[in-house]
Amino acid sequence: EFTKRKKVKIDSIQLYGNKGKLILNVKVSGSIKGNLFLSAIPFYDAASKSIKVKQVQFDLDTKNKLLNSADWFAHD
Repeated sequence: EFTKRKKVKIDSIQLYGNKGKLILNVKVSGSIKGNLFLSAIPFYDAASKSIKVKQVQFDLDTKNKLLNSADWFAHD
């Protein structure tokens, strides 16, 4: 919950690899409905002995986005 008026529930999380990238797919519902995608290139940092990511990209694929696009197209 981010504010008293807006709520987002995480329904599921999927983590997988694709073409050398790490993909995180978060399915959400509530004020935002759809999938949030994060992709990044994982690498091992020997100094900290941990796996880190670089070149992080974000995409929001939601019903809200589709409806806003349709509304814009119909009224422009």
